[in-house]
Amino acid sequence: MKVIGAGMGRTGTLSLKTALERLLGEPCYHMETIIRRPDQLDAWYAWSRDPQAEPDWDAILPGFAAGVDAPLCLFWETLHRRYPEAKVVLTLRDPEKWCDSFTTLMRTNIRGAWMGLFSSRARRMGAFGRTLGKHFMGSLDRQHLIDTFNAHNQRVRDTVPADRLLEFRVQEGWGPLCAFLDQPIPDAPFPRLNEGMELIRKGQWELAFGRKGR
Repeated sequence: MKVIGAGMGRTGTLSLKTALERLLGEPCYHMETIIRRPDQLDAWYAWSRDPQAEPDWDAILPGFAAGVDAPLCLFWETLHRRYPEAKVVLTLRDPEKWCDSFTTLMRTNIRGAWMGLFSSRARRMGAFGRTLGKHFMGSLDRQHLIDTFNAHNQRVRDTVPADRLLEFRVQEGWGPLCAFLDQPIPDAPFPRLNEGMELIRKGQWELAFGRKGR
């Protein structure tokens, strides 16, 4: 793995995924990978049955040059030890706005849980998501979430060598990211993708019915 995205989800990770794939010419892991690939859901569901164990990285990581968003961002430290030469990108966002976005996502997932009645895939995705949230976030109390977000970011700053870490806001565009990865700036706008409700809606549809949402 060449690039580890340590920034929490809801910090522009879908835009970063697309940008990294453009720069590296190879796939980048993201939560949508689990929604779209049954083998990935199988691996993470197995982890959810025993969250104290290590995920099966040999089943999860092959074929990916980078990884961003949950769940990989929550295992950034493990991945950093596994790939010490990888560069780390910490996507940032105002903590209050991040918390608003994160809790909206959680409420939407809860309202969409009825779709689990339609397929075992959706039920397994729900079990994995609940385990992931409980294991890493604990409570949805607002101050707790903000404190967890800030502590996560500070841990990254304190751990990753400065020459291998980029603190990045997607609003900054190609410049800092390309300089960090020693890549030329593409002749195209930096991707500005909505990782919010549309992705959630499409993901729920695919899990429930096994095909892409319209």
